[in-house]
Amino acid sequence: KAFAIVAMAFGLAALLTVGVAVSYFDPFFAILGAVVGALALVLGIIALVKRGRPKAAGIVGVVAGSLAILVPVALALATTVLLVSEKTELQPVEETEEWTPDEQQESLIEWPANMATGGVVFERGEGSAPAVRASEPLPAGRAPEASAVDRDDDVADILLYVDYRCPHCFDFEAANGALLEDLVSSGRATLEIVPLSFVDRSYSAPMAGAMICVADGQPEAAWAAHAALFSAEVQVPEPTAEVLVSVLDSAVLDSPAIDAAAGGLDPSVRDCIETGRFTPFAQALSTWAFSNPVPNALDTALRVEGTPFAIVNGVPYPGAAEDGEAFARFVDEQTR
Repeated sequence: KAFAIVAMAFGLAALLTVGVAVSYFDPFFAILGAVVGALALVLGIIALVKRGRPKAAGIVGVVAGSLAILVPVALALATTVLLVSEKTELQPVEETEEWTPDEQQESLIEWPANMATGGVVFERGEGSAPAVRASEPLPAGRAPEASAVDRDDDVADILLYVDYRCPHCFDFEAANGALLEDLVSSGRATLEIVPLSFVDRSYSAPMAGAMICVADGQPEAAWAAHAALFSAEVQVPEPTAEVLVSVLDSAVLDSPAIDAAAGGLDPSVRDCIETGRFTPFAQALSTWAFSNPVPNALDTALRVEGTPFAIVNGVPYPGAAEDGEAFARFVDEQTR
């Protein structure tokens, strides 16, 4: 009798645990539910073999335990199939080959100016703010060109992958934005920012596209735009094009590096953001970045796995995004 009742209790508990795992897509609870389900299955079988009473309780334990095992297994198989399918679609592209994003976007791809590397490269400028390294738009279909680095001099090269909808990127910017600005403005480092779009499919790409619009049409405002895209005004549930234009316009007017008489955002940049001109480029760039090794990394097999992802002189930062002191120490270690 005890085996039957305990088997039923374990089986129902296992189903509840698996239900939580499915709702939150939590692997820990899925494994826990499967283990409890296995116990329920074993106890239920023992109860039935010993003809324990009530018989229904033993049957419930067997059935519930079996389901608690089968559901996580089915989810794991489905996830594996999806990952394999997605990985198959992302074919690495050699630097000498053409860049072929997915077919629906291919005809819309237009390269912006000042992003030949796939990122916006900031370096020491004549004023107080970091300046954008100029470059011509690449022909459609070309892959990004790796940024030129010289690690024999005293200028560090920092590569930073961000998604403007990524909360950890928000933390990284809050903790390290001032340090990065100081490093670049003082000439101690160059900083390449690659805007990705994967955290929030609805808004990551338009926000990255807005940054690209500024880099393309008003590069002197690009540093202010990068900081503004992490502001509380933009980090709202639905940052529309109107919100992006308003916030970026204010950032340009408030930037000490830009003459306010210029009138804020250039009309062409405003139109670029409102029409989503470079949103397809942002989406294709993100696909390419996740499909290819990180340029100039010391580990030639290094891949982008998430954001923020910072690489200093070819070495990835392993610390927490919000730990500004740890990042400062890391930069110091890599630039000695």
